Formats: sequence, structure tokens, C-alpha cells
Amino acid sequence: MKNLFRHACLAFILSCGGAGLATSARADVKIKTKNTTGGQVSEQTVYIKGKRQRTEQNEASVTITQCDLRRNLQLGVPTKTYVVMPFDQNTTDTTGTAGQKTSAAAPSRRGGVVTSTFTATDTGERKKMFGYPARRIKTSIVTESSPDACQVTRSRMETDGWYIDAAFVLDCNYQSASGYNVAAQAGGCRDEYRTKQVGVAKLGYPVMTTTTLFDDQGNESFTFTQEVLEIANAVLDNSLFDAPADYRQVRDMSEMYGAAAMASSAARDNDENNNPASNVGTGQMTSGAVGAKRAGVVRVGVALTKTLAAADYVDASSLADAVRAKLVSNLNGAPVEVVALEARQTQGVEAEAKQKECDYVLYTTVAHKKGGGGGGFGGFLKKSAAIAGGVVTPAEGGGQGSGVAGSLKARDELTLEYKLQRGGEPVVTNTLKAKAKSDGDDIISQLAAQAATAVRAATATK
Repeated sequence: MKNLFRHACLAFILSCGGAGLATSARADVKIKTKNTTGGQVSEQTVYIKGKRQRTEQNEASVTITQCDLRRNLQLGVPTKTYVVMPFDQNTTDTTGTAGQKTSAAAPSRRGGVVTSTFTATDTGERKKMFGYPARRIKTSIVTESSPDACQVTRSRMETDGWYIDAAFVLDCNYQSASGYNVAAQAGGCRDEYRTKQVGVAKLGYPVMTTTTLFDDQGNESFTFTQEVLEIANAVLDNSLFDAPADYRQVRDMSEMYGAAAMASSAARDNDENNNPASNVGTGQMTSGAVGAKRAGVVRVGVALTKTLAAADYVDASSLADAVRAKLVSNLNGAPVEVVALEARQTQGVEAEAKQKECDYVLYTTVAHKKGGGGGGFGGFLKKSAAIAGGVVTPAEGGGQGSGVAGSLKARDELTLEYKLQRGGEPVVTNTLKAKAKSDGDDIISQLAAQAATAVRAATATK
């Protein structure tokens, strides 16, 4: 899906209530939120100053939205690099987002019609939240395609949320143009996309939302809850909302991953058994010596993930890195302490884990199977609906592993095998599978969260 189409759809969703907020008497604001997905809890901090916003998901994932310059910046903190992601992209050129040529003269045939219906309902319920009057709004986005569409699809997303009117809300026009072109899908097939709106309930800034996704059979497939913990006025320095002077700009996320790989390689001990392998992740985490283990802490060493198979459009090393990073993100939290293990051979991993006082060692492999098909709109629909419902901010397009997840296509399948060992003896072993429902569907995070939940449970029982 081309970016102009993305922004046109996003503008449609935001226009349903999230954009027309007060803009007077703005003060700098710091907002802390708690996110819950599949039983896993994480926190993020958002800083807002005028037309700019900074979102910190963790120490390594920082995104800056610069509405005045109509762009996002994704910071690679460990490697001091950043990527510029403009709101406006030329849809008529012949280069892809990574600078690779696409076929401008590819034959095209007319497909069907894909219709997305946005519904907003004000329940009439009111209460005070953070000193503001809050209203409860329920929204849904249903996407249906005609039988002759390039890819037949049906999906539904529902959000139940509480919203407030606040002067600090980022006033950002994401719409890049009044018209847009839709890229042809596989085989030159081209669908027509339409949007409809039902109801005029006003949204606002989300302070408590629960979003549920349903599959094409109507079964619940994913639930995400976001709760604001704190809204506080602050005095924020302008430097927080721009790329630091000592950061280097790179062209895209893959180059950022490459920089992380180089940094990790430079920091890795020169082990004779550490033979390079193109299908082994580079480990984009802090390596080297770790401190003494604290009392009451369960230390889990996470070995480098290995990619057993991947289609030509998925980078095997980046896929391994993304899986490992997501596992670490989900695992790390009291009483579990995660340590990155950098050795590549089993004997070296066990020796490193012993030296770093690890109670457990987690081994993982991932395999990607090409599924084929298009469906890019479905993936964007999930993200845009989440923006409207307050699940994510528009600035959160990047982050660890997001570039790899974005390269996955509809019906692609991932297989994640994990094995947790203690003293060389297996504690839990399992194989998980997931199939992408649309282009860009982040099944990496889905599988990693499931595996991390099982691993944490296994360490608790031991």
C-alpha cells in the first residue's frame, strides 16, 4: 500500500473525532501509560511540546513526531542512528520505500471493491479522569471485500474507550493529499478502496481503551489495553524533539539494523567457536560483562536466535534479531532478569551462561514460509484503527523488529521453536505457529509474547 493512501485513510479516521480539539494555552506535558497484551505488561512515556511529540517505549525504542516538518524520526539509541519517515511520499515514482525499483509498467487488471466502515457510538456515560470530564465512546472498523477482489478479506476491530478534551493534544494533520493512488497487487491486480462513516461521536485524547481484533470467522484473535497512569505538566527542552547532534542519519530501518549488527559484532568476545553464519541473529542488545546476580532474581540467558528458512523478501538475520529482541522485551521484568548470550556454538553458550550466573538458557529457532497474496490494506487498517482508538500513536511505526514485520505478507507463516534448559536439562520445549492475516501483520510479536509467557511460567514453577 502506498503512503498517500495510508495517510488519506488515516485522515478519515482521525476526522471522526480525534482532530478537532482545543489548541489554546498549551503547556508541555509528560504522559505515562501502561500497555497490556496477552498478559504481558509494558509502559511507555510520551512527551508533547507544541507541534512535536516524543514516544519512549523502552531504552532502545524512541520515536519523534515533528508535525511542523511533517515527518517522524525513528531513533536507534544503541547505535546512535536515526531514520526520517516523511508523512508525504510520492506515489507515482518507481522506487520503493527502501530505494528498490518497482515495475511501473506492470500489467494491471481491475479487481473488486474493498469497503471499510468506521462506526462511532457515544454511550452517554461520563466521569472525571485526571481532572477532565471523560466520555465513553465505542468504535469499530469493519473491512469487507467483494468476491472478485484481488484478495477476499473480512476483518473487524472494536475499541471501547474513555476520552478527554485536552489542550495538549498533538494537532497534527497526517493527510498528505486529497487524492491517492493504490499500488497494484501481485499479478497486477488492483482493487478499489472505499470508506464509510456511521455516527458522529467525538473522540479526543484516549485515557483508557481496550481494542479487540476479530478474524474472518468472527473469532476474537487479539486484545490490547492501554491505560494512562499519569498526566503531568513539565518544562521540556527542545532537544528532546529532534535527532541528537551526535546521531547519524541512515536511509531505512534495514540500515539501522545493520548498524546495530556491526556494533554488536564489535562488542562480542573473540571466541574461536563463534563462526559467522548468515542465518543467525546478530543480537541487538548490550553484551559483555554483567553484574552479580541479586537475591530473588531468576536470570535467563537468551541465546542468539537462528533462522532456519526465509523467503527472498525477508532478511534472515534481521528476522532472527527481531524475534530475539521481542522475546527479551517480553521476558525482562521482575523477578526475571534477561542476559544476552553472544556465543554461537552450544558449548560456548553453556560456558557463557555459567560465567554470567544464568539459571536458565533459552534457545530459539524461527522459520518463515511464503504464503503469497496481497492484503496490505488490512495491515494498515489495524494500525490506523488503533491510532483512532488510542492504542498507539502515529509515531509508533518503528521500534525493534517493526521493519521485519512490515515485510511479511498476507498468509505468510512463521514457526517459532523454543527450548528452555536448566543445567543442560530441558525444562520446556514447544513449537508455535502463526499465519499473517494481512501484509505487515506483526506475528513476530504475537509468537514472542506466547513463548515468553510460557517461559516465565516455567521459571516460576521451578
